[in-house]
Amino acid sequence: VCIGDDQLFQFLNKPSPDYFSGTNTIDALIGVYYMPSLAGTSAFSFSEYQDYKNTGLELNISYMLTNYRIDKQLPFQIVDDTEQWCDTGELDSFYKTKAKLLTLGCRAQSTLREEDGVIYKTGNTDNAREKIAKEKQWYLERKGFQKLFVPKLLDDNNDDNLAMEVCPGTALADIVAYENVPVPVMGKIILRAVEKYHENFIDVAKGTHHPYFYLKLVNEFYWRRTIRRIAKNYDLYKSLSPDFELKDYITIMNYIADFCDDITDSYEAAHANNGFTGHLINTKEEGAPNIHGDFHLGNILFDSLINKYTFLDPRGGTMYKSLVDSYYDIAKIYHDVYCGYFLILKNLCKVENGIVVFSDYYQEYLNHFQKILDNYLTSVYSYDMNLVRRLSVIQLLTCIPFHTDNINQCKLFLTRALNLIKGDAK
Repeated sequence: VCIGDDQLFQFLNKPSPDYFSGTNTIDALIGVYYMPSLAGTSAFSFSEYQDYKNTGLELNISYMLTNYRIDKQLPFQIVDDTEQWCDTGELDSFYKTKAKLLTLGCRAQSTLREEDGVIYKTGNTDNAREKIAKEKQWYLERKGFQKLFVPKLLDDNNDDNLAMEVCPGTALADIVAYENVPVPVMGKIILRAVEKYHENFIDVAKGTHHPYFYLKLVNEFYWRRTIRRIAKNYDLYKSLSPDFELKDYITIMNYIADFCDDITDSYEAAHANNGFTGHLINTKEEGAPNIHGDFHLGNILFDSLINKYTFLDPRGGTMYKSLVDSYYDIAKIYHDVYCGYFLILKNLCKVENGIVVFSDYYQEYLNHFQKILDNYLTSVYSYDMNLVRRLSVIQLLTCIPFHTDNINQCKLFLTRALNLIKGDAK
């Protein structure tokens, strides 16, 4: 807490009974500190604080702030905002705070509210309410061991709202971005999530579907649905970049067309050889597995204390009639590890000469994730990883209209997609 006026005040790291002479207080020094004169200066060196730490005394924020202020001879502006108190000092309070902050990450079309360990999700538009209804249905249809990987629903009577338990763990996207986990360890965590998903959610039966059904799915979902969305939002794409021209639009359409041709050929060849056709799933079969529909790192929670994964925010529904295709979910993972979707969302990138670039630190992560997943998905399930990557780029393009509340993100998504399509990505 800061005591005093602008000329003289004292930092107290914790409430001091001696200072307050027995007066009860809940004030404590907590917050976010912006020190514009710290970076790149020699006057405020951390070496002296290392010496201080070596004395065996506690190195705390009050000591650093006091010395920073004296050294820089700068006034402090104190902003008091006590509407919410968020504590992370104990494990139980840490989880409560995470649940409370979770509600701030919801996009405008929906509202999240946490209360007593329950997450309430409400749609603010017709499309959002329809999505919540599909999400709820997907949770309710999980059977057997699948239930271990999804939140418990607490209310299944109101299709306009979703009430579910607060699940422990941290989104994989946040772990990669902020927790400095060693690359090989993080790679195993992500690989294990993909393994668990295939073991419990993906039907890998062979030879169960006629190629006709897959041709219809490709034509109706991968082709017609995709080009309709891109054509409908042509003006949006054009507004995002002064360099976006008709030839870029044509390039995108050709890219999608080539992908549809190649994934159709791949399926027909596999079917003819009685090979991998399990990525086509009939969701109406009793107890049939079902794709998630939005299986990216931000929707996968991992609790390291009990080694538990939770899969959140499914899209549900089907792709063509009662059919779905697991290539779509695998591409969603590559939406992150190949396209860098989650790093763009967190503004952990920059643009150099028209190319979206990630730091060497994050690029090392992405390269390792791709390597370990490529090996697993190819050797165990015979996925064509070239098709997976191309589909992830298409997904990056088609997600843009859903992020218009942040135009800068939309610009980065479009730039990154075009970089990958044209082979310019670093």
